[in-house]
Amino acid sequence: MSNTNEKTLYVFIDESGNLDFSRKGTHYFVFSAVATTDPHKSASSLQSLKYDLLKNGEDIEYFHASEDRQSVRNKVIDTISDNLRDIIKVHYIHADKQKAYQGLRTSEAFYSKLGTILVNYIVSYKSDGFSKIIIIFDKCLKKNDSSAFLKKIKPLLKETGKEYRIYFHRTLSDHNGQIADYFAWAKYISLERNELRPLRSLKGIKMTDFDLFRARNN
Repeated sequence: MSNTNEKTLYVFIDESGNLDFSRKGTHYFVFSAVATTDPHKSASSLQSLKYDLLKNGEDIEYFHASEDRQSVRNKVIDTISDNLRDIIKVHYIHADKQKAYQGLRTSEAFYSKLGTILVNYIVSYKSDGFSKIIIIFDKCLKKNDSSAFLKKIKPLLKETGKEYRIYFHRTLSDHNGQIADYFAWAKYISLERNELRPLRSLKGIKMTDFDLFRARNN
């Protein structure tokens, strides 16, 4: 039996909404972080679903909530709800972009603000019993912006005394990233369009939620 001090926490982070602060941009921006100690098991549930769909004539290369047909979305949501309740936890941070002060209205600044708060929360308060944390962000930022973000977050993580790794991968390259995509999309449409059914369908999963601007006027 492995020692609890040797456990690794895996965190897969995806976003929904965009970083456009003009009138053409989205109203909200959401980060979802799917945390698990068993990424093999969580990924295998979606892998099995993919094979079942292929067998039945559905041409599925990967799952992507905003692009999947409704029938596929329903199956993904059911698979997550039915199989992953004891395997994953989800942590949200979201923000109404219109409430952001001028200094936050760039992709690097806004992404760094939310991403740093989210990761710091997970590492500081949700990583007891783990000696290593693997954090995988969706690869959505330009290289300069991701480098600036890393410069801000690495000192905070170093202070925790835990071993960590941060990677930027395409969400669609990993089934756990696709799970994070579904949670980010479900939260986003609940805020942006008041479409609540997908998020309610996932309510069996343990979640935390933080509204960046709820407690203060930024």
